[in-house]
Amino acid sequence: LQRNFVVAFDMSPSMNLPASSKGFGGDDLKEGDGGVTRYEMARDAFHKFLDRFRGERFGLILFSTEPFFARWPTIETENRFAEVLESIRRGSGTQLEAFSSLTNIDKGLLMARKAFNGEEGAIILISDAEDDLENLGRGVRSLRKAGIRLYTLGVGIPDDILARISQEFAADPGFRIFRADSEQDMEEAYRVVSEIEESPQFVDETRVFETDLRAMLSAILAIISVLLLVINEVMFHQTVSMKLSSHPALKVSDG
Repeated sequence: LQRNFVVAFDMSPSMNLPASSKGFGGDDLKEGDGGVTRYEMARDAFHKFLDRFRGERFGLILFSTEPFFARWPTIETENRFAEVLESIRRGSGTQLEAFSSLTNIDKGLLMARKAFNGEEGAIILISDAEDDLENLGRGVRSLRKAGIRLYTLGVGIPDDILARISQEFAADPGFRIFRADSEQDMEEAYRVVSEIEESPQFVDETRVFETDLRAMLSAILAIISVLLLVINEVMFHQTVSMKLSSHPALKVSDG
């Protein structure tokens, strides 16, 4: 029984800004430029988190103006998940890069919610949060209403957005937002998320689900056993009746 994670990576142009920059202004790093982009910093640090939860199911969504489901949740992360993140490079000329302009986080979160199909799990959102605050809040509220946990790793996130989102969901244990302006910040955020997900509170949720599943299967097997017993009894009585009716000593002679 694997746990479910969906990773939503922001692919908007502002994720090509230098990792050390704050806010949304500045020049993008192009192919051949020195330095590390926000996206590259987040991607490289994410690999350690992926290794820590190897064997669990991970899905991957890339979003900008519109979301794109790059990988349906799978345990084969080494060759079916990480390869997608590695293939996205500066100046690659992909359709995703060509048509990326906005940061519609709410659309990405809506698509991620559908991936769980009613099961419990967590979403890891990597974004600079360059989105309308109301859209972002609406997306978060929709997930929490469905019981899905959300961890937002804000790369270069502005102070005002960080403060308002943190305040709105301060009392919600299923939502955490982190500011990550450096590789060390990003690794620390992933470490905290790992510890939260490994805490008894959320491990017990998986155990309860597993116990409920076993109870349901036991009930189904019990019903099947009773039906088989009834069928066996009916067939037994029919067989006995047929044998008795065909026995010569039990036949009534005519006249």
